[in-house]
This record gives sequence, C-alpha cells and structure tokens, in this order.
Amino acid sequence: MDTVIWFLLILSLLVFIIGLINPQWVVFRGEKSRGRTARIYGIFILLCIFIALVLISIKSHQFDNTQSSPAKIPSISPSSQPNDYTNLLELAAKKLRPGQIAFTVPQEMQVEKDELVKARISDDLQNDLKAGLSGNPQTAPIKVSDFMEANLTGQNFTIKPITKENQVLLKGQVTEWRWSVTPTDQGEQTLSLIVSARIKIPNQTEESIQLEVLDRSIKVAVNPNYWFSQNWQWIVENWSTIMAILTGSSVFILARWQWIKNLIQNQFNKKMP
Repeated sequence: MDTVIWFLLILSLLVFIIGLINPQWVVFRGEKSRGRTARIYGIFILLCIFIALVLISIKSHQFDNTQSSPAKIPSISPSSQPNDYTNLLELAAKKLRPGQIAFTVPQEMQVEKDELVKARISDDLQNDLKAGLSGNPQTAPIKVSDFMEANLTGQNFTIKPITKENQVLLKGQVTEWRWSVTPTDQGEQTLSLIVSARIKIPNQTEESIQLEVLDRSIKVAVNPNYWFSQNWQWIVENWSTIMAILTGSSVFILARWQWIKNLIQNQFNKKMP
C-alpha cells in the first residue's frame, strides 16, 4: 500500500511539473481543445491526490486499530491450577501435629483499667500450660505448626499486643502471647482469640489456616476512679447545689427522725405474730 501511495503522489507531482514547464504537451486539436484538455489534466491530478489521501486514511485507521487492540496474554488454564493448589494446601495441612492451647482472661474487669490477657501454645501434650496463669485458664486441643499466629479481638476494648502476633513454635517448647486489654464500656463483653497456623507450600507463598476461635465472656463494671475522673468537673461546678440537697435532706431526716423511727417500728410490729 505504501508503494501505491508514493507512486500516485509522484505521478501527480510529475504531471503537474510537466504541465508547468510545457503547457502545450496535452493539446491534441489546437486551441479549441485546450480548455477541455486542461480540465482533464486537472481532474487527473486531483484524482491521483484523492486516491492517495484515501489510501493514507485507510492505512492510518488500520494502524490505530493495531495500537488499540491489546496483545493477548497467554493464560494458564484454570481447570488444573486451582485443583493442584488445593491439593498442595491439603497435603500441607495434614502435616500439622497435635498440640494444646491455654487461654486465660479475667472474669471481671473495670472500665478503663488495664488487664493482662495471656495465651500459650505447645506441641507437648504432657506440658501443664495452666501453671503460673492467674484467673480461670482453660485448655483445648489444637493442631500446630512451626509458625503460629494469635490475634485477640473484641468490641468495646482497647487491645495492645505485648508480644508478636506471629511467633515460632519450637518442638517441645511453650510459646506465649500477651496483650494489654482495656475495656471502654461496661456490661457483658466478649473477647475472641483467633489462632492460625502458617504453613509453607512448595513453590508457593506462605498460607495461614485458621484453626480455632476461643470466645470468653467478661463482666465489665464501672471503675469508681474513672467515673470520678470523668465527672469531677461537673461535681465542682454543681457543688453548691449538691451541698444544698444534702443539707436539706439531713435537716428533714433529723427533724422527722422520731416519726420515721416510730413508723418503721410500727411496720415491724405488724409483721410480728
């Protein structure tokens, strides 16, 4: 296509130049045919230029389509790869060895008062994981690997890990996790311990398998010191009102003490047989 375009352009240019140099070369029948020949000459040049422009436009359009169409990327057939990966994952999971876990949290806590929460994991089933743990520690069987992960979560708690969440579990040893836990609201609250095993798959990245979720309910009470720290300004601002109420109540009780005493005694005597 490039050759045709250049041929038409060069031919048009040559015809145009020859026409400028020797205007009489296309005249066949004297002066009468000069006008008609000139028109044919002009139409020929315009036709060549038009055809060349059309070919250039077609070529440009084809080039744009080639640029906009992305090259097809070879894809791996999804029919076999997920199955192979699942099989490798299952084989790695079967290599997990038996172990045990101990988890202890305070049964009662106070708002904005820090408490220590601990968890221990070992592959030694004879090891007493409860030893040295305060509160009411509970144990449970669990599968373990050389790399373990423990995460503590709970609404209405501020939880700060003291130890790393991902730790190495040596054979026959005990690995411990600790968190600083601070309740932010009173009432019945729940802490959840999520335990996962990290396994390595040949020629693949590491994967984390969730093994256990341990939930513990905790009664969170109001902390008097925290309540005072949050309300002392209100007490100071309304101290005169509070004192007036306490003084009035005391005067009323003292003035009516004998009457109140007799009323209570009469009610007590009525209940006696």
